[in-house]
Amino acid sequence: MFKKTSIYLCLFGLPLLAGTQSLTLAKDGTLVTSAMGRNGDVNVEVTIKNNKIADVKVLDWSETHPIADLPKKVIPEEIVKNQSVNVNNVSGATLTSFAIKGAVRAALKEGGINVKDFQNKFLLLRNCRVQSKRALRLLLSAQAAQVFQLQ
Repeated sequence: MFKKTSIYLCLFGLPLLAGTQSLTLAKDGTLVTSAMGRNGDVNVEVTIKNNKIADVKVLDWSETHPIADLPKKVIPEEIVKNQSVNVNNVSGATLTSFAIKGAVRAALKEGGINVKDFQNKFLLLRNCRVQSKRALRLLLSAQAAQVFQLQ
């Protein structure tokens, strides 16, 4: 019989990668593409180095300042950090967020790169309080089931 104990799972900022990457080898280089934002085209420069997204820069746009200034900074940083275009949107600037991510996807396609290689889905456990070892096993098996559904 298990003695009931409280187990705290605090995995702040530690994403569990769901799936694996099968990267298409890409040539190093820089690609410039655009996607439609709220007020016009959003032009983005994507740098690929060693089969990774090395840098993303928003070159120019006609989005509303200061509302759209945050996604201009945050979205490219998150894409590079996570090596994924599936990053969170900036609240209040959803269309701009979509445009930046869409332009990055277009750049990857233009470069002959399989966009799915950069569409990882991340699972994040936060503040999970588990009352028993059995409950912990159920939680982890549920997380494993979600991993297989995401692939």
